[in-house]
Amino acid sequence: MIRTLILSAIGLSLMACSPAPPTRSVPSTTDSVDAKEVQIVRGPTGSASRAVIPHAQLPTTISPSAYRIDMVIDPKQDGMTGRVEIDATLNEATDGFWIHAKDMDVTDASFTIGERLYPLSFDAIALSEAPSGLAWMGSETPLPAGSGVIRMDYSTPYNQNLNSAYKVVRGDDAYIVTQMEPLGAREAFPGFDEPRFKQPFTLSITAPDGNVVVSNTPKTAELPLGDDLIRHEFAQTKPLPTYLIA
Repeated sequence: MIRTLILSAIGLSLMACSPAPPTRSVPSTTDSVDAKEVQIVRGPTGSASRAVIPHAQLPTTISPSAYRIDMVIDPKQDGMTGRVEIDATLNEATDGFWIHAKDMDVTDASFTIGERLYPLSFDAIALSEAPSGLAWMGSETPLPAGSGVIRMDYSTPYNQNLNSAYKVVRGDDAYIVTQMEPLGAREAFPGFDEPRFKQPFTLSITAPDGNVVVSNTPKTAELPLGDDLIRHEFAQTKPLPTYLIA
């Protein structure tokens, strides 16, 4: 049977011809913020502060304008990895900002503003205090107001609850299916997962050779990478909220 990876506006499916391993959750290695060290608020805030958890809308400190997402997806594995680049504007100087990210580990992060690269830390709030998935991106050096590029390398387990990028096993075949609405995108990639943010997305998927990959937009390239992997690149979308990405 031909291995198949399908990524559509409705969802993403991947079928492998070899027997799939038993499904299990991959534990996140992300350190959690001690809930006792933060103040909890229930409404939107203005300026971002690590001491105030935004349980409604994110603060207005930062505004995204475009995403470039490169994912590595193999249905025989228990999770996926990726890199996200987000064009964004800091509307004011700050020592950090909030993003949405749930059950994932960001291993490397930075914000390049002008010619300067600012390393960022990734501190996830405990799900007991922020069950929707929030993380503070902090900088030891104050970040100036202005436009730049956020880069994050991450890994995340496939979801087991028919949400986000989830894994389904049928006999010897394993599928990866996506359902981003309403809050699934923040489990598939870190970002600003609110419908008020609408920006173009440029997506690429690296998958085992022999898979078929389809996305929201037409495919523009298939690039062999070695080790039986193919990088599938797609045209940029129109401005979309994160929950419409598939």
